[in-house]
Amino acid sequence: CRCCESSSSSSSSIIKITATTADASPSTAMKKVQDGGDDQRVERKDRFDCLVDGCTQTFRKPYYLQRHMNFVHGNGQTSRAYICDKCGKKYLTHAALEKHKLSIHSPSKVCSSSSPASS
Repeated sequence: CRCCESSSSSSSSIIKITATTADASPSTAMKKVQDGGDDQRVERKDRFDCLVDGCTQTFRKPYYLQRHMNFVHGNGQTSRAYICDKCGKKYLTHAALEKHKLSIHSPSKVCSSSSPASS
């Protein structure tokens, strides 16, 4: 963690650490930034910053940050947990899997050249 030098690999632990590092309340997120070699803390009220290098996303609630970590950065536990039983493609959400099944594997999508020709 760039905020507190924690070595935890769990994104939920990092979120808790980040949210509670603030002097005021747990709802204040702190993010350490480097400025000319000196560490400074930037306070953002009611914001939770993604601390993955290169990611600039901020969120109003810890849940949204956790969801972002799972879907975008794939922390391993919930990443691509929904697998199509027809083709093996993996999806982040059940809704995305269902949309895939309807658009790709529905009976109306069967290739017309494979059906018997009408006379």
